[in-house]
Amino acid sequence: LHSVDILTAPIYYTISKVEKSSDSISDIPILAKLTSFLTKKGHKTRAAGITFKVLHILENLQSQDTLRVHPIEIIQTALQNAKPVFELRKARIGGNTQFVPASLSLNKQENRAIRTIISNANVKHKKGIKAKNPMMYTFAYSLAVEFFDAYKNQGKACQEKNLLHKQAENNRQYIHKRWWK
Repeated sequence: LHSVDILTAPIYYTISKVEKSSDSISDIPILAKLTSFLTKKGHKTRAAGITFKVLHILENLQSQDTLRVHPIEIIQTALQNAKPVFELRKARIGGNTQFVPASLSLNKQENRAIRTIISNANVKHKKGIKAKNPMMYTFAYSLAVEFFDAYKNQGKACQEKNLLHKQAENNRQYIHKRWWK
């Protein structure tokens, strides 16, 4: 692998190395990345607590009759399902502003997927879903449900990705007009 490949390669981790220790969140790259995206105003321990709660909730969200999947596998599959391959950039073509599709690097794809899942969970949390279970009011529960929906290839993050890909397909006639790589 070249150094560029290492920087742009997606972060995957084998499940067999996961342990229940308190410092394992920094050992697993995908959880470390999720924790850094959840960190606000330097409260990294609070973000790590949310990440552990999400893992616990994802374990409990699975139905009992089906084959149980490890929560980290759920997060990886959810990110894989929510990753957009393209982005739409504005370009002036003939006096009009058009959206030109451009490909994203693997690292940007993963970052975009994490950001959309977190923002959708934040919107869902702020809406204040009225439920009888007080655990459903937490941000960790909203984030876990959003990850589980993306794992099943449903949910708002996957809808946004599909909409973006549809727009990129509609605007593919402008691909030759771009000047960037």
